[in-house]
Amino acid sequence: MIPYLCLATFPAIFAVIYCTGKDFGVNSNEKTKKVFLAVVGLAIFLMIALRSKYNGSTDSLNYYNTWKDLSDASFGQLQDYMKESLMEKGFLLTIWSLSHIFENPQFIFVFSGALFTIAVCNFIYRNSEDMILSTVMFVSLGIYGFMVQGMRQAMAM
Repeated sequence: MIPYLCLATFPAIFAVIYCTGKDFGVNSNEKTKKVFLAVVGLAIFLMIALRSKYNGSTDSLNYYNTWKDLSDASFGQLQDYMKESLMEKGFLLTIWSLSHIFENPQFIFVFSGALFTIAVCNFIYRNSEDMILSTVMFVSLGIYGFMVQGMRQAMAM
């Protein structure tokens, strides 16, 4: 719970530290917005990428085990697995592809963390007028939690 609380308060704390002594805020210019989102994005990425397979519900462990199941599977075995599994076919294909490139199943969290962080930070940068409020809302209103636990659904979206 402590890492999550740190992540939830991190954008505001960073803004106070970064903008101390300046007569402008995080939203005042493009460079400041980019620096803010890069630092906050790094924190979000690390929280997703470095989490344990045992965090939260059993979803993370299921994704981890799916990686292990598919890492030695041939393409034909993948097709059979897709027929039996309730998981999205695109997600299974992604896992199968990545598992044949990278050995460690933790990479599924690294990949999803990078994908989600880039998508969220890009969306906030392009569509928000208040970087701090947007990042705090992302983390604290359940969207972050959904991306972490509903990883395959979030990747499908």
